[in-house]
Amino acid sequence: MRVRRPRRLVARTAAGAAAADADAERSARRVLTAPQVLVSGLALVLAATYALGALAGRPVATPGEVPAFDMEAVATVSREVRFVVVDEAGLERPGYAEVALPREQADDVGARLVAALAALRADRVERGAWPPSVPAPDAFVYELERRTVAVVDVAVPAVGGGVAVAQELAALRSIVATARAEAAADEVRITVAGAPARSLWGHVALPVAGD
Repeated sequence: MRVRRPRRLVARTAAGAAAADADAERSARRVLTAPQVLVSGLALVLAATYALGALAGRPVATPGEVPAFDMEAVATVSREVRFVVVDEAGLERPGYAEVALPREQADDVGARLVAALAALRADRVERGAWPPSVPAPDAFVYELERRTVAVVDVAVPAVGGGVAVAQELAALRSIVATARAEAAADEVRITVAGAPARSLWGHVALPVAGD
């Protein structure tokens, strides 16, 4: 005996199946486009790319690695500066040093003088004639009534770190001679710790401005 299903029931069953398929597709799409899935997928792609690059023998940067860029090498130029050493016996000896200066200060007289004084200090410290606690002097150069004036500021030694009178006099003469040689200074004015002073490190009197 052959039984026929009602057409309405078949139609309803087909519509329900189509709706169920649509719901399943939307659910799958929501899962695939979820942030967690996208992040995981991206990480998997990056890992696969890194592995393939390593297998091919190509250098591959590790995640987060930033190529080094030496700004100092780009922004500086080399200059030769001259300093003058006056020893305890009063004998003068010229010295030269190759220094790196910022590009915008390469032709600045004051910057070159600062570098020359740093080279002088290094020479004197090595020979035990400059207090190690005293850093390289600071300096600037300006023009006054057609005269070149160099102002050099020297720090004070730490307690108990001074030098003998002859060494202090040699340091003062070396500073003045270096300013005249490197900056072509007509006048050299020296301050101590940023202020006018009567002596350099307590023993040798400083020249009065204009002398």
